[in-house]
Amino acid sequence: MLGFALLGLVLAQSAFANGAESAYQKALKEFSGKRDFSKIEKWLIQAASEEHRKAQSALAFYYTYRSSNEKKALSYHYKAADNECMESSYWLAHRALQNNQPSEFYRRFKQGLTRATSCYEVHSHAFPVSIVSKMHRMVEEMYGVIDKAAQEPNPRDQFLLGVIYFQGYKAQGIPDFKTGVLWLEKAAQQNHVLAQFTLASVYTTDITGTENRALARHWIKEAYQRRNHDSLTEEEKQKIIKLYQCIHSKTEC
Repeated sequence: MLGFALLGLVLAQSAFANGAESAYQKALKEFSGKRDFSKIEKWLIQAASEEHRKAQSALAFYYTYRSSNEKKALSYHYKAADNECMESSYWLAHRALQNNQPSEFYRRFKQGLTRATSCYEVHSHAFPVSIVSKMHRMVEEMYGVIDKAAQEPNPRDQFLLGVIYFQGYKAQGIPDFKTGVLWLEKAAQQNHVLAQFTLASVYTTDITGTENRALARHWIKEAYQRRNHDSLTEEEKQKIIKLYQCIHSKTEC
């Protein structure tokens, strides 16, 4: 009952939303009501066509698990992932892992882990627990791949494992900053640029209880010297430059 009450509150607020959000909310309402999937699909397609990322992700999983339309599912998973939906990023990563496409696996896994946010809202209304559980198992399988590779050692996997600990995925949502820092340091010492940048970010704050401006300056200097590495996106390069300028200006970052 509480879930429906909260959904009602969201629907009331949607009167002020744009066309995409309005269509998305109509789909949500249908999910919690009669569940006429022809109407749900219609509203989600309308919202997704206007770049509504939650609608794109909902359609992706709808076509994956309900209508089994692989072509449409893949199309919407790509759109949702590139719109920074975590679930679609991980789904594409797992697909790449199964198809033995390591570059695509790491690209999508990193996208889901470091940049994307959850688009899970619709799925909780649309899909049974068995499908949600399947997604969890897929993610756990990928964590296992990263964990195993990080032991070799591989700086790329060590960086990802560090972020996994930071975000609490190893302890049911409870961040383990101490272990996360250890893995980031292993990667940073092997010149992994994003690990160096992340450590610099960590040491400018007190989230780990170890704020250390000297270490922050050290690691951002290392990252800044490698900021033009081919593996970095333009956005990542700009973040490195911005943090470097901030730390060296001795202001609060």
